[in-house]
Amino acid sequence: MAAFSSVEEEGGVQIWESTSTNTRLPPLGRILNSVLSARPGQLEALLSQRTRHEQRGTLNEAVSALGKHAEEMVHRNEPLDQILLPLLQHVVKFKGMQNRKKVVLLLQWLFQNEDTFTALADGLEKLLVENDDHHIVLGWCVVVRELIEKRAITGKLFDAGSQHRNAEKLFKICCRCISQLLSIVHGGSVEQDGFLLPTRLSIAAADCILICTQALTEEESFPKSVTSKKMEEHKDNRQLVTPINIAENSEGCFVEDLPSTSGRGPLSIERETLLWDQLDNLVTLVQCLQMWSKRSRPLHAKGLEQVSKRLHGMRTYRDSLRDKSDVSESEMKIGAAVLSACWKHYAKLMFLEACSSSDQFKGTLMQFIAALQLQHTDEDLTDMSVNILRAIIFRSPIGISGNAEYGFAGMETVIPLLIDLLDERDSAARAVVLLIAEYFAINPNAEGIRELFARLDSDNNNTRRNALDVISELMAVCSESGHVPAPSLRENIGKHLLDRLGDEELTNRLQASKLFAQLDPLFVMPALVRLVYSRDVRVRSAASDAIVAVLRGQTHPCNVISVLLDCIRDNVQNASPPKHPRQVGESSKYSGSAASHSGSGMDVDRIMRLVPKWSSTVQDWDSLVKMLLRKMFAETSNAVIPRFLSEISNHLADVTHTVFKLLISHMQKQKEANEDLLLKWKEGRLSECEDTRIKDILFDRLSPLLVLRVLPLRAFNDLNSKDLYGEFSTITARDGDTVVTADDEKCITGLLINRMCHLFEFEDVRKLAAELTGRLHPQVMLPLIGSHLEHAIHNRDILKLKSCLFAVCNSLMIRGKESALHSVMIKVRHLITTVLLWPSMDSDEVAKAQHGCIDCLALMICAELQISDSSSQLSKVNMVQKKSKLIEEVMDQSEHPSLQDTVISSVVRNMTSQQQTFPFVMSKELVFHSNIPEDYKKTFVPISFRLCMANVLISVCQKISLRQKSLLSNVPPSSFVDFVLSTLINFVQGSDESQMRAACLQVIFAAVYHLKSSILPYSNDLLNLSIGALRSKEQAEERIAGAKLLASLMGSEEAIVSSIAPNLMEARIVLTNISIMDTSPELRNLCEKLLQCMLTPIDTNEMLKV
Repeated sequence: MAAFSSVEEEGGVQIWESTSTNTRLPPLGRILNSVLSARPGQLEALLSQRTRHEQRGTLNEAVSALGKHAEEMVHRNEPLDQILLPLLQHVVKFKGMQNRKKVVLLLQWLFQNEDTFTALADGLEKLLVENDDHHIVLGWCVVVRELIEKRAITGKLFDAGSQHRNAEKLFKICCRCISQLLSIVHGGSVEQDGFLLPTRLSIAAADCILICTQALTEEESFPKSVTSKKMEEHKDNRQLVTPINIAENSEGCFVEDLPSTSGRGPLSIERETLLWDQLDNLVTLVQCLQMWSKRSRPLHAKGLEQVSKRLHGMRTYRDSLRDKSDVSESEMKIGAAVLSACWKHYAKLMFLEACSSSDQFKGTLMQFIAALQLQHTDEDLTDMSVNILRAIIFRSPIGISGNAEYGFAGMETVIPLLIDLLDERDSAARAVVLLIAEYFAINPNAEGIRELFARLDSDNNNTRRNALDVISELMAVCSESGHVPAPSLRENIGKHLLDRLGDEELTNRLQASKLFAQLDPLFVMPALVRLVYSRDVRVRSAASDAIVAVLRGQTHPCNVISVLLDCIRDNVQNASPPKHPRQVGESSKYSGSAASHSGSGMDVDRIMRLVPKWSSTVQDWDSLVKMLLRKMFAETSNAVIPRFLSEISNHLADVTHTVFKLLISHMQKQKEANEDLLLKWKEGRLSECEDTRIKDILFDRLSPLLVLRVLPLRAFNDLNSKDLYGEFSTITARDGDTVVTADDEKCITGLLINRMCHLFEFEDVRKLAAELTGRLHPQVMLPLIGSHLEHAIHNRDILKLKSCLFAVCNSLMIRGKESALHSVMIKVRHLITTVLLWPSMDSDEVAKAQHGCIDCLALMICAELQISDSSSQLSKVNMVQKKSKLIEEVMDQSEHPSLQDTVISSVVRNMTSQQQTFPFVMSKELVFHSNIPEDYKKTFVPISFRLCMANVLISVCQKISLRQKSLLSNVPPSSFVDFVLSTLINFVQGSDESQMRAACLQVIFAAVYHLKSSILPYSNDLLNLSIGALRSKEQAEERIAGAKLLASLMGSEEAIVSSIAPNLMEARIVLTNISIMDTSPELRNLCEKLLQCMLTPIDTNEMLKV
């Protein structure tokens, strides 16, 4: 290879001059490969070398040969495509900044020769216009942008004259290429989901247009030869932004006040003119950038919209000048100057791929912060300023860029200035909220975040509101980007938000409560649960809203619900409402010793009332129910879980297939308590270990039943559910004996029946199982219970008997007429009658079972009254028709006409008749066990049995009065009163049985006391009845019953008292006589009190006490 020498000339160094023009040069491809393979630092050092000594080495020789190739191609008038194309392709193929830098350095070095520069510039323009290869065009855009941005053309590599000439030529070439680049911008846009998005090529083309047009706004660089004191003063005094007052006249054109152009050089004016000629292209470019930004950068798009409006105004001004016939040159220069002054700043903020230095951004940033601090009232101007700030701070790329460059060094000096704007509730504060939030989302450990938290605790409400807005946006930015804030940041946010739950302003409390949805439930939930019980009503309300927000904010609610239940459980065990919210947020130690001071319990319902507000938003109930049931089976003594399940019972009914399967699986694996252990437990002889063990077994056996208890009735209505009813859904009343065996424990029904009938079972479990059995569908439940009831009576199994009675009572309470009209009820009714014939003592188990029978008959009557009220046409004949099939199997109706009666008529008749024929199913066998003489079975009704019938009627009065169950609330008192009172009044007046008359008076007393105004039509008859009972010479019990009835009438409602008032004189005379002469001290005392009530104004409460 030929040797090359270094020669220094005025204005620069040419290291590639050949000592011999005839030396054969290496191939251009080999030279380019060698140069482009070099390290950027090595190449830069070589190209900037200014020593006179000859440089040796392969790279130096390759660079020199490249320069010689370029010189010879220029001399031969050949295009320099062989050099340009490989360089452009290298930039695209190797995307790194170092490779881009090498290409720019080579071109910068080649530009030192003016002839080579001209050829290269012309070649660049020709390549863009004539080349359709997207890779070449992309490389062109990247290289030209780098050349202009690095000021390779306007640097000090040329002499003063060539600098101006070459710069002017390159800018003109770039301006001629803008239309071609703009077509690339349009053609490179793609539509996705209704939005226009850029490609890599269109982004590069747009940035190339921006850098070219921005370069036209740069001020003229004056050569040193012409630098003067005046120029130095001009440089020192120039402003970054020339003040321009632009207003719009009535025609929408821009007018006064415009800057003077007298201080600018001719080259600056010429560039402004070039830019002015590109105004239409600039409008089109900004519109395209705005469409690109709508999807991913909405605030940036809004700023671009404002820029577009300004450019449209300038175009209107230009068009108005064109329409004039006498437009002066100065008017056109003024418009060009305005555009140049504005575009200088607009262009900086529109780049899609930022490459400028941080010093430039920082300087511009400080200016815009200063402008914001002027607190403009123009919101559009404020929003635009913030968008500019955002673009400067977060030069985040759009489209295809890989990693964003966020912020710059020294940001810690800028953020305090922005935070200071949060002290007022104005447009500037609203504008910087998102900006500050985005910065802290990326830099959570920045120093300025402490100042932000301090403002959350400020005494100034505006400052607190603005700080809350920043926190809201910070969490929203993290949520949208998928970036999870550091735990320390989330904890700090949570602690300060807890304080805001007690804020004086409602708006702040509501905003703070919503923000908890985005925090870690494990950290915030314990504090929120305790704050629900704060003494401050504002804190309680805000904490409740926060809990709902946390529950709703979780996509998968299993974890958060588990945390909530644990918090409630822990606080139930040791609750002490905090005096201030911060006491909860500081540490968990508050739940220890400090909690014991109050000693107050927790109203769990206060939190449970929040559950329905959340439950409607849950999508996956299957997973949640599985978690809840498994947690309940693991924590069997935790009473919070069943309470929680009751709040979501309707949702549980929608996934019974999951609920029932889990319950069956668990119940089949449960342990049983043996006889010895149960006996020792009842007698209190268990050791501490045994006591713990048996309680664990008890809670374990109760837990699945408690789940069933919270389910609504509709959950038990599906007769086709194999998990619920198994094969039992096919049984009928004709199936005779139907007893559940161990093989039937594959469904809920079989498991319930076995638990309520098992000999060695906990009483609580037995009772709850019987209650739940009553919820089963009557079509399945009643035949099963009828069979078990019959076996229990036959075997004198009192435990099973009571369980069966309880199940029937519950079925009547819940199902009402649906159960009452079932054909098996006739069999149940007469089995109950059999039990009531058994002799008993008041305290023995038989007596307890008979109390159950009395309640059962009373509920049958209530259901029967409901039926008769809802359908007045329902008669005895109708009821017999519905039950005729079973009746025909049991006995002949002609021999037992009482079967055609209703329950209430049968009860009243059994009470008032001394003799009766009992139509029992299997009566001979059953009555034999009661040891009643055979003659009594057909002719005599025991007095104990008749007193039971009286108790049935008294129980009916109580149940009608209470109306606690929805199915009983519709029982009409009048229908009961009309039938019962008329019958009993006649009986008392005509009977010679003092004991039964006393019993009837007790029933009437109950009717007056519980049914109130319903007895009004009979009030005087009842008064006469009570006076007659007081005059009785027989048992004192009858006279006492009469006195109580009189007291009940006198203490009744005003209408009844007014009705009996005229006849009270006779009652007074009778009471006076009894109070003096009766042998019963109890009766005399009662009569004296009644006399006192008559002599003073009647006080209902006092009368009821009597």
